[in-house]
Amino acid sequence: PRHAMRRMRTLGARPVKCTPRGSRTCSGRRRGDPAGMRERNGLKCRCDAIEDSLDGAQPAVYLGEEEEEDDVVGKSRSMAHGSGLGSYESDLEDVLACQTLWDVLKPMPSPFIKEDSSNCMGFVSNNDRVAISSLFHGSKDSIGATCGGAAIYDAQNEICTPISPWAYRSGARKQIYFDPERVRAAIVTCGGLCPGLNDVIRGIVHTLYQYGVKEGNVLGIKYGFRGFYSYEWQPISLTLRDVDGIQRMGGTVLGTSRGGADMEKIADSIKERNIDMVYVIGGNGGNAGAAVLQRTMQERGYPCAVIGVPKSIDND
Repeated sequence: PRHAMRRMRTLGARPVKCTPRGSRTCSGRRRGDPAGMRERNGLKCRCDAIEDSLDGAQPAVYLGEEEEEDDVVGKSRSMAHGSGLGSYESDLEDVLACQTLWDVLKPMPSPFIKEDSSNCMGFVSNNDRVAISSLFHGSKDSIGATCGGAAIYDAQNEICTPISPWAYRSGARKQIYFDPERVRAAIVTCGGLCPGLNDVIRGIVHTLYQYGVKEGNVLGIKYGFRGFYSYEWQPISLTLRDVDGIQRMGGTVLGTSRGGADMEKIADSIKERNIDMVYVIGGNGGNAGAAVLQRTMQERGYPCAVIGVPKSIDND
């Protein structure tokens, strides 16, 4: 990056450009390291010194990971401070609420962290943020321009409802809080049908098994929330074979229903079946139900992650 190049020139150092084998890119700066093949963050790179116009330039200086991370954070701060989205110090903590079990469960390394550094999977920091509003109004007469930041704008009544300017960034973490070998997960679809439901079911099943969840420990709840406690519709096991090709089918292989669920009975069923993850694929009603279920499990002191996956046929 340009700012890194400028910093190295200030230090009287000569940058080193690394070209990796394959399509990925990387860069390295190491004290007294000659040009040639080098391994940088697990990537094999061919490194060539970049000629610098400075007289008496010294060999490239390797800036440690902590200093590199400080530089990235510093750049993020300056960008947030000058963007109108708010300053890094104050506003990044004003984030949309997301309940977690971080203070209840013991963290453990992700199974995707490999000791041999051969795995190229990237991870996301818990401190990463996504701006809710990326819109810049070019005129004060534009719709919503008077809101002044992240807000829900009611054009009919011309009312601005302020919301947190930031959301947590989704993605794989280096630390996880459930042991994959012990996980029992449940997937349920609620409300009206819309395209893509089976694709979501298949994606969740594949990801859980990739993390190491044992076969047979992913349950499909039949016909909405009531399937948790219905004697007529028992949960089914979802394996990779069961979900193979379902993304090409319409509707939902699990069936669905609207409203009328008893959250206390659902909570009883979750505890009796030792379920510790519930994926609710739903719209307004489904996600409202997921929020109630999460609070119910929290009040009972039972550590269960309730994940709402938004979908809508009404585009609301």
